[in-house]
Amino acid sequence: MKINFRYVEWLLVFISLCSITFGKIKLSQNNVVPGVVVIKFKSQTYLKKNASDLSAEITKQFRIKRLERVFQSKSGLMKTDPKFNQYQNIYYVYFSQEFSPVEVAAALSKEPAVVYAEPKYMQYIDAIPNDTLYDAQTFYSQVMAPQAWDLIRGEDGSAVVAVVDGGTEIHHPDIAANLWNNPGEIANDGIDNDNNGFIDDYHGWNFANNTPDPTGLPWTPNNAGHGTHTAGLISAVSNNITGVAGMSWNARLMAINVGSPVSDDELTYGFDGIIYAVENGAKIISCSWGYSGSGSSFEQDVIRYAVAQGAVVIAAAGNENSSQTHYPAAYSSVLAVAAVNSDDSKAVYSNFGDYVDVSAPGSGILSTYSDFGYAFLGGTSMACPIVAGLAGLVLTQNPDWNGLQCAEQVRVTCDQIDYKNPGYADQLGKGRINAYRALTESHASILLTDKRFTDENGNSIIDAGETIQLYLTFTNYLEDAENVSIVLDTDDPFITITSDAQSLDEIKSLQSVESEPFTISVGENTPAGHPAKFYVNISTADQEDQYAFYLTVLPFFATVSVNSIETTITSIGRIGFAYLGYDEDGIGFRYHSGTNLLYEGAVIAGTDAAHVINAARGEIDGVLLWDEDYSVVDGEELQINTPGSVTDEESHTVFDDRNAAQPLNIRVTQETYADSTPEYSDFVLLKYTVTNTGNQNINNFHFGLFFDWDIDGSSAGTNIIGFDNNHRLGFAYDNSGMGPDTYAGAALLTSGNLSFRAIMNNESDPGNPSWGIYDGFSDAEKWEAISGGVQYTKTVSGDVSFVIASGPHLIRKGGFVEIGFALIAGSDSAALVAHAQAASGLWQELDLVDDINPEPVNEIPYHFELQQNYPNPFNAATKITFQIAELSYTRLDIYTLNGRHVVNLVTGNKSTGSYSVTWDGRDEKNHPVSSGMYICRLKAGNYINTRKLLYIK
Repeated sequence: MKINFRYVEWLLVFISLCSITFGKIKLSQNNVVPGVVVIKFKSQTYLKKNASDLSAEITKQFRIKRLERVFQSKSGLMKTDPKFNQYQNIYYVYFSQEFSPVEVAAALSKEPAVVYAEPKYMQYIDAIPNDTLYDAQTFYSQVMAPQAWDLIRGEDGSAVVAVVDGGTEIHHPDIAANLWNNPGEIANDGIDNDNNGFIDDYHGWNFANNTPDPTGLPWTPNNAGHGTHTAGLISAVSNNITGVAGMSWNARLMAINVGSPVSDDELTYGFDGIIYAVENGAKIISCSWGYSGSGSSFEQDVIRYAVAQGAVVIAAAGNENSSQTHYPAAYSSVLAVAAVNSDDSKAVYSNFGDYVDVSAPGSGILSTYSDFGYAFLGGTSMACPIVAGLAGLVLTQNPDWNGLQCAEQVRVTCDQIDYKNPGYADQLGKGRINAYRALTESHASILLTDKRFTDENGNSIIDAGETIQLYLTFTNYLEDAENVSIVLDTDDPFITITSDAQSLDEIKSLQSVESEPFTISVGENTPAGHPAKFYVNISTADQEDQYAFYLTVLPFFATVSVNSIETTITSIGRIGFAYLGYDEDGIGFRYHSGTNLLYEGAVIAGTDAAHVINAARGEIDGVLLWDEDYSVVDGEELQINTPGSVTDEESHTVFDDRNAAQPLNIRVTQETYADSTPEYSDFVLLKYTVTNTGNQNINNFHFGLFFDWDIDGSSAGTNIIGFDNNHRLGFAYDNSGMGPDTYAGAALLTSGNLSFRAIMNNESDPGNPSWGIYDGFSDAEKWEAISGGVQYTKTVSGDVSFVIASGPHLIRKGGFVEIGFALIAGSDSAALVAHAQAASGLWQELDLVDDINPEPVNEIPYHFELQQNYPNPFNAATKITFQIAELSYTRLDIYTLNGRHVVNLVTGNKSTGSYSVTWDGRDEKNHPVSSGMYICRLKAGNYINTRKLLYIK
């Protein structure tokens, strides 16, 4: 076609005056793709074996049509490296569009086999109004592109750059010659020659209409124009006496239309497009779209997958003139691009912040447009493909590099522009890109890739008032570096860095090195859960970088790991994980350093179905959420002591039920005890002291633990629950013959009535009750489980859970009840029982339950008093009674007349009340004492008193 340049000139003026406003919409629950949700299973084989059963619970309700695997990798990586198998477990679930994706995702997420289920979020293209605020000027000279083209051009190699956008006019005379040709596909033969799931995808794919022509749809003209514009900036045909030149100077362009099939300015298939680009060989992927707000687990998984396959995503930072995170730009390992004007000042619309990596011209940018024309547009949408085109040049020069190395070369060769932007120092990334420098300079690229710390008391928690030693790991992606200077800084008012600088002699290319420790002091008044922000400055002879990261003071979770069992405990009533679906918040339950065996563990308590206090999954207003009834008590944050006072590792925390809709006014003191002695190395003891802080007695109180086990053999759906009444022990094991030889469970160690309920999560056991937890775990079901006695003691093979509980209890006003459990594992059922017996033995040896209870409340007001024991003298045993006037740390001890300690009878906080305890004339080693006079000493707060006791054999 011969171009009519009078027509082009008129079109440029017309489009530049159009009021096109994109990218200003922030994500809400309404901005989701209809008819589809994305779901990640915990086990790939689970879906293969039970696909129909898995979806049966909701198939009819939501008219689910099919499940479709998201990743269709041809690379073989997922077959050769097990850590990438998780991507095989991610599926799209398609259903009738009359139902809300939010509703369907909530229903699917209730299934214990699911890691996450979430709507597929709509994306929005990141362009801005094209008006007189943005001068229409060339940008190539600003980034020194002509000097770069004198050295390297995309046509000199085989680099492929993917444009994932609203559609590319592939027949545009200034684009067509640079299109990528799929080497495994024969065009227009109606056959999927390369078996990648896409028929005739010779130049790319159109997800909007499921065809091999990625051109934008006529009824979504803004999408079509935007996609063609960004494509031209990457690789419009250069040096063809026609139109414009692309930044890459004729690199291969993989065009992928991810636009909505019905709505303009919206992109429905953005992450599908990224996956397609990765699996078809593109190392550089340009994404000029996104949304501001919170990120997505699925989307971050896609980014991790891309990097693992050697690709990099380059994304627009967004156009809200905000530092709020914009996705996908803010995801880890994405190169985020802000926009600047022709004088390197921040474009008024451009986002900024810690997540931004580089800046590029974005205002008044001329490129190809749909209908075979050209246009001036502006936005981070335009800055992004300019950077992607430059990354394509770098890849042409360095064909053996992966995408992340190419992106880092672009980043470290930027020109510093903070002096042009004093209000945005360190908020526009490394600076404005410089193409010539990217192709001529060699630098190191040192990134902060990991961190760890050691603390004073060895509990692996950053406590208020503590000094920690912080170790940082750095990875160099480019040239070898010598004499690397590292400086740690913070502006956090609670943090003092007393050792803030050091140097590393050398970090070679693609090498990771850990620093010497930085010394950090945490203020005494630092609040629990406080995220302290740090900055680390890394400099070499010719480079300087700064990264930000956070460390949390007094987090709500920590891992106990002194013996064969490793599990995460929390100060919010959960076991295994603080929050489901986030690996950073726990490790689950592991035995002998094996795989995780526990999906969810939680405390459930209550007095009736209307008063259930818990931290387990449930339904809130018809939506699956995890109950968050417990809140840590100020000053009682989780502490781990290694060693502890009586065992090798102990923890302590206190939480209450202030968050509950119908609180009981209880305060729960949680303590754990673990020992590495071989006899005691296969269990962890848990002691819960539940105190009534209200003004009324608490009647019919039940307290228990819920566990959803996943002892994965061929799948998490081949587990069985069993119960040993003699040892008050519930357990789970795998029945496939393919899983680990591991039994795991929990035993109730304290006396009193026991409730136990084995649960088939999908209700598929005819011998079990009519409810499971796939359809939600209601408060009525939780109450039935903790209060119904021993109801169901086994299951058939499936996905299983159980509840084990103690009750009923009466907790008087100001009184308490103490309940003990053991978390246990073993290689078979006999070993599990032996370990349960050992746990019971250690519990009794440590005498963890005081066996004392407050007297009736009508005896108050109380005063501090130690009464004379009765009988006295005594032979077999004697009763010692004392009173507490107010909540106090209390000890009751027996001594000889010459002051030698004999035994401790009471230790811990005691509320207002009258108490009694029995001494049987034995010492702390359980040996009988000699006849004679002994001293009983009570210390409660500031109160101290003694009484003489006469023991006669």
